Amino acid sequence: MVVCKQKLTYIITRIYFRILFREFLGEWTMPQTKDTKIAPLSGYINQETGIKNGHHWTFLTNHAHVLLCLANNNSLRMRDIANIIGITERTVQQIVRDLSKDGYVKLTREGRCNRYEIDDSVSLRHPIEQHKTIGDLIRLIFE
Repeated sequence: MVVCKQKLTYIITRIYFRILFREFLGEWTMPQTKDTKIAPLSGYINQETGIKNGHHWTFLTNHAHVLLCLANNNSLRMRDIANIIGITERTVQQIVRDLSKDGYVKLTREGRCNRYEIDDSVSLRHPIEQHKTIGDLIRLIFE
């Protein structure tokens, strides 16, 4: 009897949080940038139910997505980037750290804000695509 009661409590709690999650996403809107070229997460989140789709993958990695967000608007906050891509703010911080460490992005502090400068002459990392640069990728996506 105790096991059934625990399981029932668990199920009710999950349903309750799903309802809260749906209501939260229903009122949530994407932050707009000055030059918005990147669409919100319409492919990730079902607009009718507000629930994240199950199995979803993309051709570009989160590193590429962060880089493209910064190319689109070099003064975006980490929180805004995380919302656009659909990852956590901490993951965005780690990715920006990786990109900065490897010379793809240069961080400039302006008061309380950060500005990011992308070195578009740096080659892509994988041997298959090393003959192309970051600038080539950015132009491919945004043209």
